[in-house]
Amino acid sequence: MKISRKFTFCFVLLGSLLLFPVPAKALNGHEITVGPTGMFHDINSAIVHASPGDTIKLQKGVYQERLTINKPLNLIGEEGVVIDGGGQENIILVDNSQNVAISRLSLRNSGGSAVTPYAGIKLVNSKAVNISRITMSSVEYGVYLDTSNHCKLDNIVVTGKKELMPEDRGDGLGFWNSSYNQVANSHISYVRDGALFVFSPFNQVVSNRFDFLRYGLHYMYSNNNTFNRNIFSDSVAGATPMYSKNMVFTHNIFAHMPGERAYGILLKDCEQSTFTDNLILESNVGVQFDHAIGNEIKNNLIINCGVGFQVLGNSTANLFTGNSLRDNIVQVATDYGALPNTWTEDGKGNYWSDYVGYDFLDRGIGERPYASINYLAQAIFNQPVLQLFADSPGLQAVARGLQLFPLWNFPSITDENPLMHPPAIEAEWSPWLKNPISFPEILIFDLITITVLALGIWLIWMSRRRRCAVVKG
Repeated sequence: MKISRKFTFCFVLLGSLLLFPVPAKALNGHEITVGPTGMFHDINSAIVHASPGDTIKLQKGVYQERLTINKPLNLIGEEGVVIDGGGQENIILVDNSQNVAISRLSLRNSGGSAVTPYAGIKLVNSKAVNISRITMSSVEYGVYLDTSNHCKLDNIVVTGKKELMPEDRGDGLGFWNSSYNQVANSHISYVRDGALFVFSPFNQVVSNRFDFLRYGLHYMYSNNNTFNRNIFSDSVAGATPMYSKNMVFTHNIFAHMPGERAYGILLKDCEQSTFTDNLILESNVGVQFDHAIGNEIKNNLIINCGVGFQVLGNSTANLFTGNSLRDNIVQVATDYGALPNTWTEDGKGNYWSDYVGYDFLDRGIGERPYASINYLAQAIFNQPVLQLFADSPGLQAVARGLQLFPLWNFPSITDENPLMHPPAIEAEWSPWLKNPISFPEILIFDLITITVLALGIWLIWMSRRRRCAVVKG
C-alpha cells in the first residue's frame, strides 16, 4: 500500500510539472554584466546572447553603439552609464517585443531625419515596455511609440537640439496609433512639441513638465485621454487639442505664452471634453474655442491674459461655470451672431474681476447679470498699442463712463449669476501667482502717470509759446 501511494504521489507531481511548467523568467532570469570587467564589453553582444527574461546590467562608461531589443529583457545601468548613438538612427529600438524594462541610462546623439522619426528610444509594435529614469540630450525625438500599447514612461528627461530652430527639431514624446500608455514625472524641453498624439486614445499623462517648446501638447484624432497635474510653460501654445473628444484636463498649469499668436489652450473641433481646476496665466489668449461643441469648462482660473476666453461664433453648447477670470484685458471675446453657450449652472455663474454689481441677499451671487462689454478692452483688442496706457486714470475713466452709458453695441456674453468673490486657489498655484499690487503702489503709479502727462502738456505749451514769440518778433 505504501509503495502504491508513493507511486501515485510521484506520478501526480510529474504530471503537474509537465502541464504547468515554470515561467520562462524564473528559468532564464540570469544577470549579465557589460563593461570593462563584465561578461561582455559591448551591449549588443550581451543582447544577442541573452535569453528572454534576463537582466543586462551596464557598468559605468560611455558605450558607442545603437541597440535593437526584440525579446523580453531588463536593461539597467549603473550611475554614469552613457549610450552615444553617434548621430545615426535610433539609439535604442524595441521591435516587436513585450515585457521589456529600460532604466537608469543617459542617451545622446540620435539620428535626425525629415522623413523617419529617429529617437532616443523607439518602440515599434511592442507591448508592456517600462522606461524609467532616462536622461536624453541632442536627440531628434525622445521616446517615440509606434503602434505600442500598455507601456509606462516615468522620470524621463529630454533636452532637444538647442542649436536648431524649434520647427527643425523633433518632438519630446511621440505617440502614433498607441493606446493605454502612461507618462509621469517627466521633463521635456527645447524640442519642437513636448508630446505629440495622433490616433492614440486612452492614454494618461500625469505630473510632467513641458517648457521652451513650440506646443507643449500637439494633439489630433485622439479620444479619451487624460491630462492631470502637468505644467506647460514658456511656449507658443500650452496645448492644442484638435479633432478629438472625451478628453479630461484637470489641475494643470498653463503659463507664460506671451506671443502674438500664443494660446494657453487652443481647442479646434473638440467635443464633449472636460476642463476643470486648471490655471492659465500670462498668455495672449487663455483659451480659444474654435468649433468646440459640448465641452465643460469649470472652476478654472484665467488671470493676466490678453483675452481670457476667445469663443468663436462656431462654438456652441459649451458650459462655463465656477471659473475665475481676473485682470484679463479682455475677459471674453466673441463674434457677432455667435451660437449659444451656457454661462451658469444651478444658479452659479463665474467670477469676473471687472464686474460692477451688488449682493443685497448676501448669497455670493450678483443681483444683476454680468455683460462682457468693455469698451477699453475692445479698443485694446483691436489696437494692442493701447495696452501701454490701459492703467492710466484718463482711459479708465472713459471706459467706466462708456460702460455706464453705452454708445455702441459690441458682441458679448451674459452671465446671469456672476460670483461676487473669487473661488479659492489651489496651493500649488501660489508660486505662479504674483502678489497683487497694493493701493499705495497703484496711487504712486497713477501720480507718476499724471505727472508725465502734465509735463508733456507743459512742454508742448511752452514750445508753442516760443514759436508764437518768434513769429511776433
